[in-house]
Amino acid sequence: NIYPRPKVNFTFSSLCEDVNTIFSGQVTTYGYPVSKWSWDFADPTSGPKNTSALQNPVHLFGNGGTYPVRLIVENNKGCTDTLVKNVIINPSPVTDFSFSLACKDDTVQFKDLTTLPAGTTNAGNYWSFGNGTSTLLNPTHVFPASVKYTVMHSVTASNGCKDTMIKSIDVHASPTARFANSTSCESGPTLFTDQSFIPTGTVTAWQWTFENTG
Repeated sequence: NIYPRPKVNFTFSSLCEDVNTIFSGQVTTYGYPVSKWSWDFADPTSGPKNTSALQNPVHLFGNGGTYPVRLIVENNKGCTDTLVKNVIINPSPVTDFSFSLACKDDTVQFKDLTTLPAGTTNAGNYWSFGNGTSTLLNPTHVFPASVKYTVMHSVTASNGCKDTMIKSIDVHASPTARFANSTSCESGPTLFTDQSFIPTGTVTAWQWTFENTG
């Protein structure tokens, strides 16, 4: 008997490095069911994950580039069909950021330090501070408590790929300024005594201003 070959096709979603690409195998069986699916993702650096026997596998490409992905299907009569499609994986940005000294109730400056893929631009920013959000490139933020906050910064490049960086920020308590002074007499010395305090740490600098008006 002469048996028909299956007719294979497949689709895929997500075209960014370090993001799972979902493949969907499709086949016209002509009445003879598929007995074997054989995928080759042309990604040898992924080791044993470079192949799959599933109909709808998931693969993670760790680098941008063009991958000639191959799918072979075999029906229950031993007839096969092969399809190769070039899967283009776009490079993702590498997100990073810095921030100024963080003190309770003071303005903290955040600075984007993301490295964008060649030929792309910054297409979107999202910041989460634990008590608020921002979509600015280099935002400022005020933290209301002297605790540890988790800050997330996500950057989307113009090729549609994105990356996220998460950092913990210790927000320090601000000192409370206090002082006492001795009894003052005209033309006589006045002794000023600092009584400032801070819940944690120590006071390291002082600045006095004397408004002598006459």
